[in-house]
Formats: sequence, C-alpha cells, structure tokens
Amino acid sequence: KKLLLEDADNEAWESFTEQVDRCLDVYGRLEDVPQFPAAFRPGPTMKPFSEDDLRGFPLNAAWELLRETIISSAFAHLPSARTGGRPPPPEGEGLLLIKIQELGGIISSARTVFILQQLPEGVTKESVHRRFVDWHRANGPQLGLSSVPDMEASTMAWDGWIREVQRPWRQGRLDHQEYYAANKQDIINTHIENRDLRFQTHTRQTIRGILDISEGRVNLDHLVVEADPVNPGAARNGPPVTYVIDDPDEIKARVRQYFCDTFHKERPTQPLSDEWRAAYQPREDVCSEWYDSVMVVPDYEEVCAAIAAAPLGKAPGHSKVSGDLLKRLGPLAQALFVVLVQACFVQG
Repeated sequence: KKLLLEDADNEAWESFTEQVDRCLDVYGRLEDVPQFPAAFRPGPTMKPFSEDDLRGFPLNAAWELLRETIISSAFAHLPSARTGGRPPPPEGEGLLLIKIQELGGIISSARTVFILQQLPEGVTKESVHRRFVDWHRANGPQLGLSSVPDMEASTMAWDGWIREVQRPWRQGRLDHQEYYAANKQDIINTHIENRDLRFQTHTRQTIRGILDISEGRVNLDHLVVEADPVNPGAARNGPPVTYVIDDPDEIKARVRQYFCDTFHKERPTQPLSDEWRAAYQPREDVCSEWYDSVMVVPDYEEVCAAIAAAPLGKAPGHSKVSGDLLKRLGPLAQALFVVLVQACFVQG
C-alpha cells in the first residue's frame, strides 16, 4: 500500500497522533528499558539522558518499536491505496494463516528465550512472559492449553508447554492445506483474473515481466580473451592466443579486475602551480572552532526544530517513515524519537 498523505484531513491526523502515543504507552513496554523509568518525561521539560544511558540504549529495538507503531497507525487512520503486489488471501485462508503465524511466533519466542536462554537486544524475560500470559488469557482456554509456566520454571516445563502449543499449530497447518486444496481452483482463477486485468492496464510491463526483461540488464555469458593480463605467459613468446571463458565465476572475477585496473589505477599527477596551490590553502576568515559543535548531542528543542523545518511531501526511505509523519507525532513518540537521535550521536 501507499499512503496518500495529501488527502488526509485534520481528523485523520489527530487519530493517527493519538494512536501512536497510546500504543507506545500501552504496548511499548518502555518500562522494561532500564534508561526510561528514572529519566524519561515526554515534552520540552524532558530530563536529558546521561551519556552512559544513551550509550547503552537499545537503539535498534527502540527504532523498530517506533517505526512499526507509526506505520501501523498511519495505515489505520490515513488514506492509502494499493499499488499492486500479491492480492490479499481469501478470508478463510487469511484467518488460518494468522493463526499459524501467531502460534509459530509463540513457539519460536518461547524456545529462544526460555529454552536457549537467548535474549534479543532490548528484550527482557519479563516482557516476553507478560506477552505470553496476555495471549494465553485470550486464546489459551479456547485451544485447551495449560497455564503459561512461571518465568523461572525449568527447561522441561517450558518444553512441555511448547509441545502443547505445537498441537494447534500443526492442526492449523493441516487445516490450511485442506482449505487450499478445496479452494485451489478459485485461488488460481483469482490470480488469472488479476493477471488479465494487469495485461489490459500495463501491457508492456506485463510482457517484459513474462519474458524476464529488465531495464539496463546485461548478461555476460562468455568473454573473448586476446591479451591475457592474468596469465601473460599463455602466448609463450609467440603470437597472442585468443580463447573464450564461459565459467560464470571466472567471468565475474575478470570483469571486476578489468574495472579495477581501468578506473582505479594510479594516474600521473603534475605539481600544482602557484595559482592553484594558493587556491587550496585554508581560508583565513574561516575558523575551525566554528565546527566544534557539529557533533555535539542535540537537545530536545534542536531535534524538534529540525523536524519542524523539514519540507513536506518528500519520499520516505527504506523505513517508510516520512517527514510528514514525524511532524505529526505526539509528545511521547516525539520524545522517543529525540532519544533515538541522541543515541545515534553517542553510539555512532
């Protein structure tokens, strides 16, 4: 999907802002981060984090939490449009896939945290166990599962509980296979209809996709070598030997070496003339001290001012979080973003 931010009204933006802060407050588990309870106060009066706190701040985990919250809230309240891709699964299949994915996540997390004793960055046993308890309260009785073991329970107890969860997980996979077998033709027909529709609206792209033709692609399936720089003795002091290389790995190595030799070789340079030497001298009216504050950790006001001054309507990067979304963050999300920026300066 693609967000249509220019079509969003004030009510949609307010709902987005409210949901981001509410989700961070309720589901963000910020209290599990050691740096937060003592220092974190959203808003301009937020007490700055110490350098030690910022150095130990779980940067990746916190950013993923904020990014996922922003994106999910944006698609929940802001207008969007489909931009292609795989069509959504039928309702019945979708429910089965969600069940399988949810149970699989529980099994994987339980095995990683309580069997293998491996904690991802920014994750605590308490937060994982609390999530299991909340999930079991909503789904456990329906699936016939026993209570979640205590956090400090033995490996054997956790292994037994995981085996219980695996039963409905396996059954869900079997149900999905049966559903797919029973509705296979309908699913195939849907894909065919979508393909025909795309052929009518995007004829050229569809044909190029079928023929596996992409823009600017060059396939080197052989090289004709006349003067071999890798093996100069191949000619044995006689006339040049011409031969063909068709091994893919050797072709890659030869092409890479060719470009390195051609574009990265040393070129003779001449001494600078007096005129150019004077031009490259540091300017006396520019003081190096002016740039001492460039890498100083910015405070709350500076980060917020930079966000406010950013232009609107710019395309987002890989994270899909655009400047338009950052401008609409509430006090809690904005404060978390400030801490992320500060941690980037400290951690590098």
